[in-house]
Amino acid sequence: GAYTLAAQFPETVERLAIFEWALPGTGFIEAAWTPQPEGNYLWHMGLQSVPDIAEVLIRNSLRPFMDFFFNNYAAVRGAISAESLDHYVGLYEQPGALRALMAIYRELWVDADQTAVHLEKPLKMPILAYGGDACWGSATFESFKLAGQDVTGGIIPMCGHWVAEEQPEFVLTELKAFLAR
Repeated sequence: GAYTLAAQFPETVERLAIFEWALPGTGFIEAAWTPQPEGNYLWHMGLQSVPDIAEVLIRNSLRPFMDFFFNNYAAVRGAISAESLDHYVGLYEQPGALRALMAIYRELWVDADQTAVHLEKPLKMPILAYGGDACWGSATFESFKLAGQDVTGGIIPMCGHWVAEEQPEFVLTELKAFLAR
């Protein structure tokens, strides 16, 4: 991802902005996988990392599967419109798209191993790291504080995982200020 690119080729990355993600291998994602009552943990990451079966189980239930995530990982139910859901479902119905999405989760262990190596040399470029208060919260900022020397950010209020859709003005304001520094 973006962090690995910045860590491997720091001369090509002037600034790094991360929203709603924690670095694998720093303990934050791993803690989020721990089972909690009523399924209130990131159970889907394990499912989606299993080769082939994830696509088989999800493909014919793609719309309800995505609707579940859009509603349960948002700060406010219905933050993702029906039109947006239709758009995203259409994208993931394209050949190879669902497999590509699942590949992100299959590679988390590789990402964690790479992160462990890269953390030995903290990034010097400015990093902006925000998590939504109803999802990753402080984990985004805290995990990137382990990765860089100049990290700003925090928690986006009234926001879940879908930051661009849930809090577009906040994201735009923060990105503009960060890029203008």
